[in-house]
Amino acid sequence: MMNELEINALIDKIKAQLEPMCRTTFCNTGIENKQVFSLLNKLADSILVYHKNTIRCRYKYLQLWRKYTMSLEGDLLIAAFLAARSIKLNEHIKTFDWKIVIDHDNDVLNSILMRGLVDNHYHLGGALLTFQCTWVNLMQNEQCRNRIICSSDEMKILTKAALTRKKLVSFLNKQGVEIGQIKCQESLEDYYEERKLLYYIIRELISGNNINNFKDITTVFYNYLVIKEWIRAHVVQNGDNIGEKTFCIVNQNKNMILRSCGASGRIVRSSVYEQIRSNCIKALEVRIKMKQSAYALYEYIAWLERQIGTLGVSVRYIVCLSRCNSMKKNFIYRDQAKRMEVLECQKELKTFFEKYPALAKKVVGVDICSKESNYKPEVFTEVMCRRKDGLNLRIKRMYHTGEEYTDLLTGLRTVDECITFFQLGSGDRLGHASPIFENVKDWYNSRKNRVTISKEDYIDNIAWLYCNAPLEVQKGKTGKILLINFKKQFEDLYREAFSQRLLSILNPNKELCIDLDQVSISHYFQAWHLRNLKPEEIKIAIQKNSCKGSEIAYYIAYCYFYISSVRNKGHNNVELYLTNDQVELISKMQMRVLKKIKAKNISIEVCPSSNILLGTTKNGYCHPVINQFENLTNQHYTTDIRISINTDDQGIFSTSLMSEYSLIVNALEREISSKEEKENLYKWINDLRQNSIAMCN
Repeated sequence: MMNELEINALIDKIKAQLEPMCRTTFCNTGIENKQVFSLLNKLADSILVYHKNTIRCRYKYLQLWRKYTMSLEGDLLIAAFLAARSIKLNEHIKTFDWKIVIDHDNDVLNSILMRGLVDNHYHLGGALLTFQCTWVNLMQNEQCRNRIICSSDEMKILTKAALTRKKLVSFLNKQGVEIGQIKCQESLEDYYEERKLLYYIIRELISGNNINNFKDITTVFYNYLVIKEWIRAHVVQNGDNIGEKTFCIVNQNKNMILRSCGASGRIVRSSVYEQIRSNCIKALEVRIKMKQSAYALYEYIAWLERQIGTLGVSVRYIVCLSRCNSMKKNFIYRDQAKRMEVLECQKELKTFFEKYPALAKKVVGVDICSKESNYKPEVFTEVMCRRKDGLNLRIKRMYHTGEEYTDLLTGLRTVDECITFFQLGSGDRLGHASPIFENVKDWYNSRKNRVTISKEDYIDNIAWLYCNAPLEVQKGKTGKILLINFKKQFEDLYREAFSQRLLSILNPNKELCIDLDQVSISHYFQAWHLRNLKPEEIKIAIQKNSCKGSEIAYYIAYCYFYISSVRNKGHNNVELYLTNDQVELISKMQMRVLKKIKAKNISIEVCPSSNILLGTTKNGYCHPVINQFENLTNQHYTTDIRISINTDDQGIFSTSLMSEYSLIVNALEREISSKEEKENLYKWINDLRQNSIAMCN
């Protein structure tokens, strides 16, 4: 049996052989690449096992199995394993319906997870098994291929794959193996036939039977695999630490293929059913996009209920508002167009809950998602705060935050912004929130204490850090450095905005007279809190002199929203070096945020693979949530918060709920040795499992 280093090297070698040299030309030297099939068999024999009448991954190699399936299709290796096993036993397998993401052979851990799981963060669009549900249709249906919008070179590649697969099917037919045509269209049942094709071709290749009947079968099959892997990479996140930009491209390609295939209910039903049957799902909270009108939302949820409402588990919905950039241009103040869109969404949501109460009961939450850097939390205060004409009190509020950040301090501050601006409380949730789990010192050490952020974020960070710091820190060396940096940044960003000309225009009576030197860091921090107000309210308060005692803070907030020079300069980047004392202070602020989350009974939805693949975390195949367990084992650490483990966009990240739990346990189990520590670990993972159930009640 190979060791981990040897297996790791073998995975890299197979990956290199199955990756095309470029996107438009694929080598036709399959005969020279015969070794890839022997390498597959060698890897399969080391990493897979037939356990309790099903194919599974060896638990001790779970991290390596995850590495393989991040880059290449797991079914290829599984087919190779089953082909070799069936030859050895002189038998044929008859069913090809193994799980999309197979389990491991750790029976103790499996017994815990099989008690029942809930996915609290399941984005329906990203969870669809687009590749598996559409592949056979794309190969057999020319009309479906022609509906895909792509370049002529890409269409040639797709057509070549279809012709190559046709040759493989013809070869197997001559051997007496029937590979079925499309049965259901856009369903996993069709993909079982693809698995059957892989199994029988590999079986023929490694057995050597009748190979003379089709001398170039090795070349044909090799070319097919290379093209297939290239196309799969278009709709499944391929590789590790890909980042947000590539994720968006993959998502666009996935949607393009769904449209070409008609995006039928079968894809939705097959994908959700696979999630339920493979992960012992007790309940599912499905995230769906907000529609243009209350009626459109009603129609969509009613359609979903017909597809997945009868699958035997509790299915409830969370409506997501997107942070995607507004198609309209901004008008008078910062992000005005997006704020107007949010207000329209709020009105339609209110209408939906009032007009369709029966179906509205299936909606349990409202979430803000998509690219985090597009808009700050302040833009969504109207829809997220418990105000008049706001959200129904029973509706849980959720916000994606701490999913992408270039500075850990910025991520922590953003988490606190959500809690503060939205007044989050019991039952509300934060999606991802990775900065609260990171080891602060390790995070900054890995970057040599250097980060690059916008000036706008930098000055916000300084004010947030200083004003939340203990008094002894404010008066000490670190506090003085922060004050110096604040003054420098504030003068750079706001000097033009504090001209007497702008003040006189805003307040013609000249009762408002503010000098730049009057501004303190406390004024700025107060202005930071004012951002959850409507910009118009801030302007009116200044004009009507109704902000007595807070004129400076209100004017800073006004400049933040209305003065273009503040916005433009704020977008410029600045490179920073943080002292060890500052890093230590950030560690204390992280603990402060954790305690705040605990005190307010806010839950955290952790999505490990999502954070790893989008490049937020830098811990290989380990997620920083493991630090939470390590901290809880420390007798001096008392902040236990409610966490659940989830999949996010599992169809794109090629993962499953049981896999997400198992990878965390596996990563931690490598670091512990005593029986007591292991028992505590399994107790902790069961607590997380129970958290997920409690969160949806």
